[in-house]
Amino acid sequence: MTTWHSLYLRSDDPNAVAEHLRGVLTAFDYTLYDPFGTMPGAAYNQSVKLFVSPTDSGWVRVIGNVDSALLSQISEVALCLSAEFDDNSARVTVFEQGNPVTIDALTQFLRDGVTVEVLQRSLIQPTTQPATNDKDFPMDVLPDDLKDAAKDLNPKHINRMFGKLMKKVNRQLGGSTEGARELLKSDGDWRSVGGQRLRAFMNGLTLPSHWHTPDFVALRDAYQLQRRKQRNPNAPDYPGDAEAMQAVSNALDYLPVYGGK
Repeated sequence: MTTWHSLYLRSDDPNAVAEHLRGVLTAFDYTLYDPFGTMPGAAYNQSVKLFVSPTDSGWVRVIGNVDSALLSQISEVALCLSAEFDDNSARVTVFEQGNPVTIDALTQFLRDGVTVEVLQRSLIQPTTQPATNDKDFPMDVLPDDLKDAAKDLNPKHINRMFGKLMKKVNRQLGGSTEGARELLKSDGDWRSVGGQRLRAFMNGLTLPSHWHTPDFVALRDAYQLQRRKQRNPNAPDYPGDAEAMQAVSNALDYLPVYGGK
């Protein structure tokens, strides 16, 4: 089941957040490593892979799945909102000074007209599941500018092209078409029940409007390619590299925090 998870820390210092995360991982016996160097790193049975965003409107976002055992320690540096969803549900937890607290702690960050009760209801409210065909292209994976452009295209033509792409990806992966579809969906399906509920909750807060982007996979790929270009500006571009780098053009402004054990 696809799961999306991010943390939001009330902070103006992403470097301090990243350094604190490294300290938390070390305290839990993780070995810090850089997977984006020129040499392959060690393989780990268990790993934590995170990116720390630049500050935006007083919030620093930590992108990636975080072990629940780490959350209390992470929140020692700042108020921490943990938000995640899978296909069937959305879950939100707030931590402050190392302890879980009620979502009343978010009162000062409510949008006009929104109450704590409204936030609470949004996590259990009925949702309208759009009618989709299993063969439909998952439009939610496209960048916003391409979504706008695709509105004028014939859905049948999009799905026909998507079907051909699925067959090609399936042959390359040696797996099922559904597996390839899940790969393209990336970090989560925002059309799902869980995705809709989390969107409703988060849109009730004064977070940046792009609180859910970029997703981890797009950021990781863009960061890796931009690091490669940074080391060697003359490095050749392979098919898809330019698009991947453009998907998160400021990827190098994010701070990677990786640990394994």
